[in-house]
Amino acid sequence: MSDTPAKGGAKALVSDILAATPAAATTPAAPAPVAAPPVDPDSEAKDLIEVYFDLEEPDERDVLFDQLCRLDTPVVTEFLRTMLSHDEDDYVRAEAACELCRRGDADGIAALEADLADPEEPYFFERAVQALAEIRGPAFYDTAAALWRDPERDAEERREAMLGMETADPARAVLDFVRFVDSITDIATMPDDQVEVAMLAFVRHAHRDAEPALEALKARIAKASMDEEERLELVAFVQEGLDLLAGA
Repeated sequence: MSDTPAKGGAKALVSDILAATPAAATTPAAPAPVAAPPVDPDSEAKDLIEVYFDLEEPDERDVLFDQLCRLDTPVVTEFLRTMLSHDEDDYVRAEAACELCRRGDADGIAALEADLADPEEPYFFERAVQALAEIRGPAFYDTAAALWRDPERDAEERREAMLGMETADPARAVLDFVRFVDSITDIATMPDDQVEVAMLAFVRHAHRDAEPALEALKARIAKASMDEEERLELVAFVQEGLDLLAGA
């Protein structure tokens, strides 16, 4: 970075933000400052955007990006649209899409829906599922459930879809997960990774109505014709879920 005054000021601004840690609370109280005049949000956004493009360190740009996202102004929304369409960093584009979606922006929503349909890598699918689940809530539930039940989806995406179901509508998700546990009759093909996601959801929401389904699954595992060591491991796996649920 050059040593021009503007960029020096940018560096100082980010340093001030990064330095705002709990440790500062241990220093002696300073005299109360004179109240500063109100800052116009648009002007603040424009200043931060100028600083953002001056910075070279990714961590510092992340700090500024978060600061900008706290400002709900047309200037920031346009900045995010620019990031979504022109930034070379796929991760920056993903974060811009999430924030635009929170603002109800059609371009941001479309970008996240594209990542649901054909993600370039798991991170983008995960961000899209969680952002849409948080923003749309129960309205997103059926979409997440369809992703979970799609046999063409890989295991990681199906697990992430289950988490999206839980985020979108926890009460509905745990009921669907109980039915899922009840439906497992072929222990040899049991998707234990999905069972784990379901059990953790039961624990998080103290859904003790899941106990009979888990007990029945454990009994089916105990009677299954399979390698003894594997059977014992699966029994212990389900029992661990039951123990956690009992303590929830």
